Amino acid sequence: MEKKPRITYQKNGPYIVHDVDKVVDSDGTLLAKKQERRLCRCGGSRYKPFCDGSHIDIGFEGDYAVSVKEVKKVGTSSPSDELLHSETEKANSEPPKESGIIIEKNGPYTVQGSIEIESVEKQPTAQQHTICRCGGSGVKPFCDGTHTKIGFRDDHILAIIRVDAVEEELTRVTIGKKELVVIKRDSGLSVFSGVCLHAEALLVEGFIEENYLTCGRHRWRYNLETGQLDGDPSMALKKLQTKFEDGWLLIEKAELNELADLEDD
Repeated sequence: MEKKPRITYQKNGPYIVHDVDKVVDSDGTLLAKKQERRLCRCGGSRYKPFCDGSHIDIGFEGDYAVSVKEVKKVGTSSPSDELLHSETEKANSEPPKESGIIIEKNGPYTVQGSIEIESVEKQPTAQQHTICRCGGSGVKPFCDGTHTKIGFRDDHILAIIRVDAVEEELTRVTIGKKELVVIKRDSGLSVFSGVCLHAEALLVEGFIEENYLTCGRHRWRYNLETGQLDGDPSMALKKLQTKFEDGWLLIEKAELNELADLEDD
């Protein structure tokens, strides 16, 4: 039985995207195919476009959907309103679009093709419509342009840990299946890939000696300035570029994506 692409959502929680093969991130990256993925709709995730549970921390209220008729009452010139006003004409005049989700830079999710959205009365027949991801729309799940008014941003920067939460020499940070180790020294904080290149031991279980991070399992040593393996500089941990903002340690999401996932045991 063929599975139907659709979008549902948790009570006051994320969008759950089912069986949608094409999801394009706001930097143009085609995300790996997944049967199910969770996309942020509160606007607060530190791992955009994915949900990281921030909707709980910020008390997001989004447990409602509206009919197409209600969206038309808004009377705005938002992208969704324009699309919904002319949905029938577009459905009749446009060639069929490939089903997929385009994540707009600093904007909403553009949903194309035959993807159903949970609880929306009289499912829009247009081949394209937009749904909110800034958390502020007054006509959820549709976009009403609020992202522009509130200055919503998706800079592909991740806030991975608060600086004041780094108390030990080695601190583990896990994002999905990506492992990082934050190293605290007198000179400041640095972030490396958190898995030893030898046997995938977690480096947070190792220790610092002189200018090296030493794996606790087989004593492989990595230079704390370059990440290079002692004795074989052709092998190296990835050292991620960092910056600080509002008390958070930040990294580029693109760099995180370069790291391999840690396999489940």
